[in-house]
Amino acid sequence: MKKLSFLLIAIFLFGFGCNKIKSQETESVGSDKGKSDYVMVVDEKLSNVNFSEMGNITNWDVSTGKYVDDWALTYEKPGSPAVRVDLILDDKSVCVVANEEYDCREVLTNEFNGKRLYVQGVRDGDVVTVKRITF
Repeated sequence: MKKLSFLLIAIFLFGFGCNKIKSQETESVGSDKGKSDYVMVVDEKLSNVNFSEMGNITNWDVSTGKYVDDWALTYEKPGSPAVRVDLILDDKSVCVVANEEYDCREVLTNEFNGKRLYVQGVRDGDVVTVKRITF
């Protein structure tokens, strides 16, 4: 019985969290107050994004055993458990930490190696030019 109660609470909280995320990504439209018609808010910075994945970011070079200046994201896809893309950080790459935006080139330090995060950007082959990273 305790396991069932825990499971129901977890499902409720997960659903509540998803609704909270949805409400942050959308805005109400329409002239009738009280209606709940929603459309996705398009951020100009993210208008050409063709890559959106949750994964682990790394800057550790296994062959040398040292941290490097280049970052990569490892994530999973059905049938491919460890897909890796190299990340390019430029002056338009934004890192969102605690709802504050920062220049990713200044924020990403070795302490973030292995951290799980959400990356959005423009993919070209095995390289993604980062538009936004959300911690």
